[in-house]
Amino acid sequence: MKQAEYIDDLMINAFVDGQLDVANCGAVLAAMEADPETRHRVYLVRRAKHLMRVGFGTAQALSPTRSGRKKSWFGERRGYGLAASLVMLSLGFGSGALGYYVSTQLSHGENKVALASRQASDTDHVILHIYQG
Repeated sequence: MKQAEYIDDLMINAFVDGQLDVANCGAVLAAMEADPETRHRVYLVRRAKHLMRVGFGTAQALSPTRSGRKKSWFGERRGYGLAASLVMLSLGFGSGALGYYVSTQLSHGENKVALASRQASDTDHVILHIYQG
């Protein structure tokens, strides 16, 4: 069994980035000497890393907050949900209050109509009977 079989892509990437300990680094170097395929794989990773540096060497990382805005206490999207729920709550409360007001006005108006019709019925007596037969 070749030693290159123990060398996976994660180990090669760690080797290229300089993140391996001495024992694993020695294992990768020995595998590179013994196996041309491992040597080629290390070359490809180094080349890709170099091309990334050339292509994106002047790029700067984005700040955690987008476009310089401060992140709100509720998060970026939670604030919209909170605002929408407050609008819906106020609309529901307002329509309930308006409905209560209208119903009380109508009930007071019906009492006035009933009182007026009772006063009018004391002097005028009208009976209307409709029969369809």
